[in-house]
Amino acid sequence: MDMISHDSLEQTQKLIMSANRIICTSVRSGLPVAQYLTHGLNRLLGNTSLVVADVSDWVDNVVNMDDNDLVIAISFPRYARRIIDFARTAKMNGVKIISITDSYSSPLNSFSDLVLPCNSSSIAFHNSAVSSMFVADYLISALAINYPEQTKKRLDKVNEILTEMDYHSFN
Repeated sequence: MDMISHDSLEQTQKLIMSANRIICTSVRSGLPVAQYLTHGLNRLLGNTSLVVADVSDWVDNVVNMDDNDLVIAISFPRYARRIIDFARTAKMNGVKIISITDSYSSPLNSFSDLVLPCNSSSIAFHNSAVSSMFVADYLISALAINYPEQTKKRLDKVNEILTEMDYHSFN
């Protein structure tokens, strides 16, 4: 969290709350973070979807995107070209871009409105998603805490449906 300013976290929350649609995208090592963030934001807001940049035909999605939409792109070295292409194309449509990436030298930065840098180093050869997962969890929690009037009603409805269908078998 020392790498990300309080102001950046506040701006991130405002961009998320003001977006009509939110698309999270990633591939490979960043994909679990994108899945977790998509699930958490969609549970809170109901307007978030996941686009896996390598396998999805994201071109069909980006055509209808505009300046009321938000892409949250998650990418670490060696930076997948499809995520960069997606961010570039979305930016040309006026879409706001938040990047969760390893540093300010990431190729995503030139298309980003906000960068949330996360250390992706591990003790071995792979990129670690631990710090970026922490940021995703922070954002989900902060939105629920800071915007209860926009999130509580939806969370209560979701919980009501899950309870009614006895989704959680051990309460």
